Amino acid sequence: MFRKHRIRKIVLVAIPLFASVAFAGDSAIDRWANAVGGRERISAIKSIYREGTIEYAGTQGTIKVWHTADGKYRKEERIATYSLIGNLRRR
Repeated sequence: MFRKHRIRKIVLVAIPLFASVAFAGDSAIDRWANAVGGRERISAIKSIYREGTIEYAGTQGTIKVWHTADGKYRKEERIATYSLIGNLRRR
């Protein structure tokens, strides 16, 4: 009996929570855009640069990645003596 009662409580609390998310007028993308300052602020970004460290087969290296608003992309990976540079442009 205790278990049935507990499950009912969980269901009665969970349904309104899920319904509020499911019926919200904004999509997940819209909520994210608003959280980071709005679509106008996002559209002002002209390029993105990321840099990090990677590990492969016990060897450490670095990775650098550039993206531009006009579709250009560049990636540099260096692990030990191995180096890879890739460029791409969307058409």
